[in-house]
Amino acid sequence: MRDKVAQAFTSSADAAIAGFGLGDGETKPVVFDLDAAALVDSPPPPPGPTPPSIAGLPVSDWRNND
Repeated sequence: MRDKVAQAFTSSADAAIAGFGLGDGETKPVVFDLDAAALVDSPPPPPGPTPPSIAGLPVSDWRNND
């Protein structure tokens, strides 16, 4: 799941639906629906899920590092 940041990883407000790509970045988009326990292809991004909020907490040197 490396590089799944910004639009490459989205979730619904209740976190029941997550959208991400199975390839690099946003390629091969899929949606995981927790309530349905289903992983389905999602060529167009589904409405609703948004990128995670990362504002407000100063975290540095996190991307692609141990």
